[in-house]
Amino acid sequence: MVSDHVASAMLQHIKHMAAAMQAEEAEATTRLHHAHTAHRTPAALIRQFILGEARVA
Repeated sequence: MVSDHVASAMLQHIKHMAAAMQAEEAEATTRLHHAHTAHRTPAALIRQFILGEARVA
């Protein structure tokens, strides 16, 4: 039988793991959003067009 102390400690650990996973997911989402936004600037689109034309030629 698991004591109340051990069960409480396990639940706290799971709670901390869940919070860490949520923070990591939020950071990854933010980075993905920034990367997507950076690739959609006018300068980035022109650069992609020029590089695309260079690759085709």
